[in-house]
Order: sequence, then structure tokens, then C-alpha cells
Amino acid sequence: MECKLAHTVELPTNTFVIGEIINLYSEESYLTEGMPDAKKTNSFILTKSDNHYRVLGESVGKAWSAGKVLKNRIEKASAGK
Repeated sequence: MECKLAHTVELPTNTFVIGEIINLYSEESYLTEGMPDAKKTNSFILTKSDNHYRVLGESVGKAWSAGKVLKNRIEKASAGK
């Protein structure tokens, strides 16, 4: 992944760096229909909040709309109390 520095945010203990992706490079074996395929790359991330490595790949919900459904469900449950 090739990135260009977009912003830096000074935090109390470190600097948060925000970049703009300008290009992606990959071997053909990691692509599906010309696009990077997370399942094929066997990628993982570090979640600093709990210091765990998490595997990437499978979609578990559509961003924003899944959150709205959950928010509405919680609000309805809270209103019923």
C-alpha cells in the first residue's frame, strides 16, 4: 500500500497519523476480479484497546446500516423499561 501523509494529530502520548491511499500493489494470487481479496491475504490487525490480534476477511455486517439497526433496537428496549 502506498500512502501520502494527509494529517497528523498530536495526542497526549503519541501522534496519530492519517494517510491517503494512493496506490495498492498485490500479487495476482491475492486478487478476485482484479480487486484485493482480504480472505486470500490472510490479513490480521492489532486492536490496541484490548491488545488482541484479529483476523480479517469475512463480512459480518454492512457499515452504518447495521449500526443504525442496533441503535434502534437498543433505543426501543430502553423506552420499554
